Amino acid sequence: MKKGKKFLAVLSTSAMLASVPAVAGIAGTAVVAHAAASTVTAFTVPTIANSTTSGSYTTDLGTISMTIPGGALKKGDTVTLSLPHGFTFTTVNPNVGTVADSTYNVSVYQTQGSQGIAGLATVTPISNNQIKIVINNDPVSAVSGGSNTNGATSPTDDIKINVALHNITVNGPSSGPVNVTLAAPTSSAFPTGSVTVANVQSNGAVDVAVSDTTSGSNTFTFNLTLSEELAGSLKTDNNALKLKLPSGYVWDGLNGSVSQLYGDPANSVQIVSGTGTDTLYLKATNASESTASAFKIPLKFEVNDSTLTHNGPINVYISGTSTVNTTSAQVGTYGDYSASVSAASTPTILAGKSQQTIGDIIIKESVPGTFVDGRTVELTLPDSARWEDVFENAVANGGTPNSTSGPNASSTGWIPTINYTTTNGLNVTATYTGTDYRTLKLTFHGVGSQGNTDPGEVDIKNVQIATSARANGDINLSIGGTAGVTGTVKVATAQAPGTITVSDVKNVEPGKAGQAIGDITVTEAKAGAFDRDSVQGVANKDQVILKLDAPGVQWDQTPTVTVTSGDAHVTNVYTNGNLLVFTLDSASAAAPSTFKISGGTIKLDNTTPVGPIPVKLQGEAVDYAANKITAWSSDTTTVAKATVANVNTGLFGQTSGTAQFTIGSTSYTVNGQTLTADVAPYIKNNRTYVPVTYVAQALGVPLQNIIWNGNDSSVTIFKGSTVIRMVIGNNVLTVNGTPLTMDVAPEITNSRTFLPIAWLAQVLGVPYNWDATNQTISLGN
Repeated sequence: MKKGKKFLAVLSTSAMLASVPAVAGIAGTAVVAHAAASTVTAFTVPTIANSTTSGSYTTDLGTISMTIPGGALKKGDTVTLSLPHGFTFTTVNPNVGTVADSTYNVSVYQTQGSQGIAGLATVTPISNNQIKIVINNDPVSAVSGGSNTNGATSPTDDIKINVALHNITVNGPSSGPVNVTLAAPTSSAFPTGSVTVANVQSNGAVDVAVSDTTSGSNTFTFNLTLSEELAGSLKTDNNALKLKLPSGYVWDGLNGSVSQLYGDPANSVQIVSGTGTDTLYLKATNASESTASAFKIPLKFEVNDSTLTHNGPINVYISGTSTVNTTSAQVGTYGDYSASVSAASTPTILAGKSQQTIGDIIIKESVPGTFVDGRTVELTLPDSARWEDVFENAVANGGTPNSTSGPNASSTGWIPTINYTTTNGLNVTATYTGTDYRTLKLTFHGVGSQGNTDPGEVDIKNVQIATSARANGDINLSIGGTAGVTGTVKVATAQAPGTITVSDVKNVEPGKAGQAIGDITVTEAKAGAFDRDSVQGVANKDQVILKLDAPGVQWDQTPTVTVTSGDAHVTNVYTNGNLLVFTLDSASAAAPSTFKISGGTIKLDNTTPVGPIPVKLQGEAVDYAANKITAWSSDTTTVAKATVANVNTGLFGQTSGTAQFTIGSTSYTVNGQTLTADVAPYIKNNRTYVPVTYVAQALGVPLQNIIWNGNDSSVTIFKGSTVIRMVIGNNVLTVNGTPLTMDVAPEITNSRTFLPIAWLAQVLGVPYNWDATNQTISLGN
């Protein structure tokens, strides 16, 4: 192989950190013209002190690494290394070899290349800041049995030769990079140029770090770590480092022994003064000379005047004659004797069901010693929920829980089955209290976590509750007791186990039988929500009931019930007055089930009032918890409802033609013709609101027959012989003077009167249909 032309990158390293582990990696790489060029770099580039401020001293500079292409190096190749002004070799040991030796002041050794070098090289001092390296022999052939002959080369791996610069004397002022110059004849394979082996810094800082801080109300401990950026950064005068605590605290001194992490073995750190006051003074016992040092100092302090302290972080303020990297650090957290209650999660559970798992409850002290003997934390469920123990006990006792009989009761008191763990010495017992036992009371015993570094904690896991049907929404615990914890904590969100919808809300008349209704769809919230096996030994626990909830309304023809999705199985469908009942022979398992009720008719007597006829979803299969707690009245047994029909007295007349409106769109159609309104329908609180004026006009009411009265905020519609009047914000609407109470009131949106379509269609005497997929409302025949 031909020897390549030498190229050398001048390594720019002035911005490198002061401390890099030796031979941890390449500090930089040389720029080469092609693959067969010699290169040079430095393994490490330490930051060293300026001798002007530190005095003359010796130190190690970075290790130079030269890489020579395989086959290029030969006997007699030389390179001269020159230190810059102010830096000198202490001595030069000529007995260099192939292995690094920390006792050498200059060590030359090979770390790479299958071609070994017999005798490697000779190092010759030229002056106090120059040395010459001469290769003694040609590289030995890599071929087995090869001999060391002139010109014998094997172009295999590159050869890497390192020069470690030990015990270099720093004599004069300097700053910035320390560059070693390499000079070699053009015939030599060694690189030429310069390489940075150190950086001089005039002033070194002390890096301050704090660890292992504690929380408390009286005594605090922490570890202070001091790391010199340069040897001698931590001064030896009595004001070298000043640590000032906030008002109300004083230093207790050391919490153990000072330990040196690394550096000059002759150096240490000691407290000068300040124990028993708010200001502590530290200094180095001896200035580090050639090697930067680091120390861990365990310190402690305490509250001296609690009237001056504040809850929260405790910061120490740092100053002194030594330069530091930070002026403050948090050394602890102060808190009074209080605690917090939180939930690890807030799962969605089912209303009307038992055995519903809520989020784990976490009760935590603010400082150690908060929960001492006799202090309590009380967790109270809302009236729509009960702890599972309490619910099961109430079922066994006919609706009212009894702490001396039934499940988990004993002659010595009621023993909850909740699972909880404690930390840091806390000792707690649990009981149910209150007239309805909705409160779980935790009582602490003994000294608790006093004397521990960290606060104690109680974790209540896998807690189950039962809920009534009206528990829809957030389940919040009310927090109380003598431990000073108050407020509420959300532990779950309850949703109905199922929903009910009607495809076509028809108009029906009083005093008539055989009136058809639209298809009814009942959908489970999740698989198993209608669970016949959730509680054993309870009669009718497998029934789903659809109740017509208006006076004088009954089922006439029994509809067909089919499962359109899911794997539940239905049997025994029958009607009884206003109740449609079907039984679940098996509950859904793989996916939620959907039940379609079709082909049903209803009959009304003459007492049925004008207005909507609700159909309610009830039954033990959907609301097992109904009536199992005496405090939960029977009106909570409904988990969902919808309007199945509207009672039409005949006062409203009939309307021909069709119209269609779309949620969020100002375009609508009347008998197939597209028109544009200045407002759009919208959904609010699960009700579909439509603009009264545009719907009335679409159904044949002239604009002049729709009157707005700004004096009383009313709208009057004249439709044939029918007069309809509504008032903004009033849920009583009149038809020819007959009041009709609605469940909502008209409202103004974008200067237009809006009313839910169910009520507007009823009073205008027109059927309507809601298409949830396309978000459209169709009106007319």
